[in-house]
Amino acid sequence: MIPLLGVVSLRAGTTRGSKEITVRGHYPSGDAGPTVSRRVQFSDTFPNATLTVPLELEVDQEGTYWFDVAADGQLLTRISLLVHRRS
Repeated sequence: MIPLLGVVSLRAGTTRGSKEITVRGHYPSGDAGPTVSRRVQFSDTFPNATLTVPLELEVDQEGTYWFDVAADGQLLTRISLLVHRRS
């Protein structure tokens, strides 16, 4: 297990109100990994949100681990983590 801390910073633009931000992991094999969700509130006073997302990742495969970042189920971006084993 490897403890990771993801940082996601969002700017709402014209969006206001409550949004559920989800970070969903995917192993190199394509299997689902850890998922963390947080609810944030965007307003005229606070149009930004920065989330720290603690994840414990079981790294048992080489390759690219993907983390999808979504707001209310809509994909915003993907974060990659490339893992190689040392010889």
